[in-house]
Amino acid sequence: MVYTFLPLRELYGRELILENLAPVVPLPRFTDMMVFSLAYYVAGLEGAPRRTSDVTFGGLIPAEWVLPLQIGAVGALVFATGGLLVQFFGSLVAGTRIPIAQPATLMLNPHPPGKETILDRVSLLVVAAIVLNILAHSGALIELYGRGLQPVPPLPP
Repeated sequence: MVYTFLPLRELYGRELILENLAPVVPLPRFTDMMVFSLAYYVAGLEGAPRRTSDVTFGGLIPAEWVLPLQIGAVGALVFATGGLLVQFFGSLVAGTRIPIAQPATLMLNPHPPGKETILDRVSLLVVAAIVLNILAHSGALIELYGRGLQPVPPLPP
């Protein structure tokens, strides 16, 4: 949470609104994330697919999927619009302005000059990210191209 509250003061020159709420924000976010995760986990155990092209499951949605999916949707909504967004964007709009002594500067390399670390080599990180993405998605892509890019219709339970 600090990584979102710190730029308010340092970059935007705004005070937090509802400062007493800031230490409490992680608890409801954690709770709502657990509600979201567990509800969709239960729906998955009952046979609900994780990824579909149609949210109504082709009109064949079983009754036992409805309640966990609705609970998960409420948990996701409260998680997304919870205290963090309210406090962060509320502070941007309604927070009192504070004078900034000097403009904030982004420290790209906190190490002394001339001392490079492995994380300073951006090309290495880009190559690692590309390789990991190819590995992560290769199974799905092989299956997708293996059947000729035809969508799979939803199967009734």
